[in-house]
Amino acid sequence: MDRKTRFPALRMGLAFLSLLFLAEGGYVFWVFRNLSPYPVPDCDVVVVYGGEARRFPAALRLAQSLRKPLYMTGAPDEAAAARKQIPEGFNQATLDGTTLTTDQNARRAAAFIRSGGYKRAVLVTSWFHEPRALFLTRLYLWGTGVQVEPDPVSPVPSGWWREGLFWIETAKFWGSLGRVLLHSIGLGPPAREAGAVILLCQAPGPSSRIAP
Repeated sequence: MDRKTRFPALRMGLAFLSLLFLAEGGYVFWVFRNLSPYPVPDCDVVVVYGGEARRFPAALRLAQSLRKPLYMTGAPDEAAAARKQIPEGFNQATLDGTTLTTDQNARRAAAFIRSGGYKRAVLVTSWFHEPRALFLTRLYLWGTGVQVEPDPVSPVPSGWWREGLFWIETAKFWGSLGRVLLHSIGLGPPAREAGAVILLCQAPGPSSRIAP
């Protein structure tokens, strides 16, 4: 048997994976090129995901300067830490401490944006996290007409492809796509009941809830 025809399925699979890697690389390059530098557009809401500690302070400063609502989604301890940073008198912050992954962040943020009727959102996160976070957020808002623009907390380094964080994010991108697939066929984690959602608004603003 000819070597070229011995493992056709394997060859096709490898070719397909190569195309996916090239597509991901092209997308990441496009995002990074547009982030250097990226002018922050006007928006209806500022969105930030948990993770690197400096993300929330940067998002808070932006929301205050633009005088726009701020939505943060992350782990319970991240939401609690963020609440301590909100200055007295700023009552437009909504903190969602119910998510543990970027995929969950994006789904919760998309639900919040839709329920609030917002049409333009700015997503604040780390430069290395921005491609994956932006992709997932736009994916879950597909067809709504909502515009989501990136605002990294720090510039993209000139040699970003040599950064370890970049390669870690590249691997995580595939994990997120797997979660999207599982969620689309009903095999993802069950949606939280509305009554179990913990959302905190800085007093004296009212508490608010969004559908899971």
